[in-house]
This record gives sequence, C-alpha cells and structure tokens, in this order.
Amino acid sequence: DVLETSTRILSVRDQIEQGILQPSEKMKANLLLENGDTYQGVGTSVAPSKTVSTSTGTISIRFRFENPDQKILPGMFLRGTVELGTIHVFLLPQQAATMQNDGFLKAFLVGKDGKSTQVSLKTLGSYKNSWMVVDGVSEGDQLIVDALKNMRAGAAVSPVEAVIDDNGVVQDAEGK
Repeated sequence: DVLETSTRILSVRDQIEQGILQPSEKMKANLLLENGDTYQGVGTSVAPSKTVSTSTGTISIRFRFENPDQKILPGMFLRGTVELGTIHVFLLPQQAATMQNDGFLKAFLVGKDGKSTQVSLKTLGSYKNSWMVVDGVSEGDQLIVDALKNMRAGAAVSPVEAVIDDNGVVQDAEGK
C-alpha cells in the first residue's frame, strides 16, 4: 500500500483537468528497499481506497508486485515512486529564480532590446536542482543565471551562453 495525501491527489486531478499532466493508461510503481537498492520489478495499481484517513489525511493505494525471491517481506518499510503520466515543463536552475510570497518565482530574462526583463513564473515544484516551470517562460527565452544579486529590470545585459554543472557552478559555454 502506498499512502498519498488527499491534497496531492486533488492537485494531480487539477493538473489533468488543466491539461498540464497527460495521465498514463496504467499507474506503474517502483520500490526502493530499506538498504537503498531499487527493487527489480514494476508494480501495477490494484485499487485505491475510497476513504481518506481522518487522522493522517492520506489515501491508501494498493499496488501488486511479483515477489518470486521473497525480497519484499511483511512489515518492511519501503519507499515507492508512482508514474502518473507525462508533463511538459521547463527545468530552470533553482539559483536563477527566487520564490516569492505569492507562490510564483521571480526570474530575469534577456529581452529583445538587450535589457533584462523581470518575469513571474508558475512552478509545480522542484526536480533535483531545478524548478519545474509551467508558465511564464517560452522555448528560446534566454534566462539570466548569474549576477542576480544586483539585477534590476531594464538593465542592459550582454548575454553569454552558459552551462551549469551538477554542483550548480555557472560557467560560460567555453568552460571559463
């Protein structure tokens, strides 16, 4: 059984209704064992609970896994991930945007006039070291990722193509 909050389930339903999330035909689940190993098998959804726990606010969703080697034992603590479908988002480095009190991200883009433009971005949360942005940025936009501390809207900018490594270090495309 995988537990999920009723709030999260409502959020997923909203994303499907808005066309942000394209649901898979069948939900698939993967398990992470107590020792950190990934269980080599994919589970399929059997049935969700029809009630929300009044003490935890969660719904139980049952998945079935083949278990020929008896690796999964009764009472074992496991972590599950569930594939709900696909979603189209832009992954923006977390260091290039600031979360505002209204729940939107503030970021700067290079405008067509060569000046910085401040934008508000709608995010669904984070993935690794990136924000998952669904609104406020388009394909081809140039995001300003460095020198943000003193950045102001309308400032003249000279963009340089950059790469951000796995540690979050910004380098220009030539590795400088």
